[in-house]
Amino acid sequence: MLVIFYFCGVRSWELIFFSSIVAIIFSITFILKKNSKDFIVFNTKGYNFPKGFWRYSFLMYISTFLTFLYEKLDQIIILFVYDLKYLGIYFGIMKIAFVSKMIPQIINRGLISSLSSLIHINAVNQIKVYYRKIINANYLICALISIVIILFSDLILNLFGSTFSEYRFLLLLFIITAFIDFYDTLNVNILIVKGEDKKVLTNTILKNITFLISAFLLLPLYDLEGLVIARIISLVFGVIYTKYALNTVKYHFVLPFKTIIIIALIILVYYAGTFNLVVEGLTGIIAITTILVFNKVELLNILKKLKIW
Repeated sequence: MLVIFYFCGVRSWELIFFSSIVAIIFSITFILKKNSKDFIVFNTKGYNFPKGFWRYSFLMYISTFLTFLYEKLDQIIILFVYDLKYLGIYFGIMKIAFVSKMIPQIINRGLISSLSSLIHINAVNQIKVYYRKIINANYLICALISIVIILFSDLILNLFGSTFSEYRFLLLLFIITAFIDFYDTLNVNILIVKGEDKKVLTNTILKNITFLISAFLLLPLYDLEGLVIARIISLVFGVIYTKYALNTVKYHFVLPFKTIIIIALIILVYYAGTFNLVVEGLTGIIAITTILVFNKVELLNILKKLKIW
């Protein structure tokens, strides 16, 4: 269907929109049909949907749409305010920073399923321990990759052109965003497993509103950096709300203080680069050593699971 739309001249967001509508219609058809041979007739006699099915499906669909909108709002704003050149710079640097959380995201797909089983049996103490393990594992990997990216940021950005190297601070802000996003994403996943669809929708609406207000205030002052700062602010609001939402369902998670320390170390490495390579290199080594010491338990667990050990 995507190929058909493409050759009919439908592009970009229209392609996504129309293909999504078609996918939804086909999905509803398969759900409602009684006989697999009778594809068009919606005969639901004798078929009972679970209680709250349509309400939950509707709220989660709206949440998914608003989440997609939230992820694209900054790029939409850039197209309205600037042009494709700035969108290319913004999107390119965002993808470079994304490398720092790419591996943790792959790991999380397996860890979240294990966490879901604990939530199902409501093993609160085990959930808290597992929650900390997921956060610590994410931060260990993300922090190490982030410091390497910052240390070689000039070289990496210059590969894309001299214009990109002028936005080194934008790269730092995107990396900081990744650390806050971990909490928000993990908390939202737990709320979804708990069936708290209203809270998930509220969180998505809150993030969209806070981002738009922050972007309106900060974009004229800080240019592209203002958009990323606006995203950081909206994610902080998301983390605060989801933590409150988890407290209401008796999940009292404590946000580790070392999050602030790790972010401070990354910022320190960034500003050390304004002096010379020696200072930047030494600062990077100190930062990596500090992070490894803070996460020595997680590091040892990872090393024990490697076959070479």
